[in-house]
Amino acid sequence: MPTVVLKVWSNIHHLQQAYAGFSMLSFQHKVSLKQKFTTPSIELINAFSEQYLAQHYQSCFIAEIDNKVTIAFDMHDSFEVNPYLIEHCDFYVKRSYAPSYIETLKHKAKCIPYGPFYEVYSNQFDPFLLQRGLKVSLEWKLRIRSMMRAFPLLDNITSMPREAKLSAITPAKSNKIIFSVNMHDPFDNLNRSQENIDRRIALIEQRADIVRALRKEFPKQFIGGVKDNATARKFSPDCILKDPDFFKKENYIQNLQQAAIGISSQGLFNSIGGKFGEYIALGKAIVTTPLDYFQGEGLIEGENFLAGNTVDKMVEHCTSLMANTEFITQMSEKNQLYYQEFLKPDKKINNIFSKINLFGENKLG
Repeated sequence: MPTVVLKVWSNIHHLQQAYAGFSMLSFQHKVSLKQKFTTPSIELINAFSEQYLAQHYQSCFIAEIDNKVTIAFDMHDSFEVNPYLIEHCDFYVKRSYAPSYIETLKHKAKCIPYGPFYEVYSNQFDPFLLQRGLKVSLEWKLRIRSMMRAFPLLDNITSMPREAKLSAITPAKSNKIIFSVNMHDPFDNLNRSQENIDRRIALIEQRADIVRALRKEFPKQFIGGVKDNATARKFSPDCILKDPDFFKKENYIQNLQQAAIGISSQGLFNSIGGKFGEYIALGKAIVTTPLDYFQGEGLIEGENFLAGNTVDKMVEHCTSLMANTEFITQMSEKNQLYYQEFLKPDKKINNIFSKINLFGENKLG
């Protein structure tokens, strides 16, 4: 049984699927898992000069296999690879994987695409998650909340997105189309460049236009909208969903389970957002904005998802799906299969091991 040591310094939601994958492999007795808390080096923290990448290191961790092979995981929204981290690892697993950019790198042979992600936690008590909540979270309220997430018995309080809950495939009970989004403040950082301010404003406008179009074209089928905050009230007050309870995780998952079609938009830095992964896990038909980064092996446009480069095209895709429930069913089935083979947290990590041929013929489980 291989020994895996996770070297961690962050516990943000971007990392949870990968963390859960390692925990699940440990629970299955396929790896001997240990966790080491480290302070990131100054070189790692200051690897980028760009302001918008100042927190890049918080989206990373390291997995050391049998004290021989070091795998860096980079789950940041942006396509940039941390230059210090890639120099000091054997393999570099990248979420927002841009092939044209990777080809320019000195260490391109180290790079492996992570594919789609979503925030998810293991189904059973997770001592590794408990440790991270205790040691990584600094502010006491966040520490308590993070520690509670390790205990499934407390899910009524924490509304955790457990793996079993986010893969509980139930046939769509309606012809609903779901799209719920948050608006990020373009001006919350005084050091943000005008280019990145404009990028955030464009993302806000795109999301608002999608909500408006879906409400207009599908007034009875569309559920969702924009979460109320100061940015939403400033830029798109007409798109705000008046029911704040809709955005509670438990309620959101229930609505998502009953919907037939999930709408996905680009995240920050044109990333593929977590909702795309959630829709796959729950076997939804998917209509999305264009995917700028590598979406994952086995995902095929036209079969697993439909992409539209304009809001009108996305509405057109929704119209064609609503008129063809058989197509919705086919897409749902393909995404269920994809989840089981590629997106389930333990499968995700196991497939990464297979790509780098870590154990040769002695593959895990």
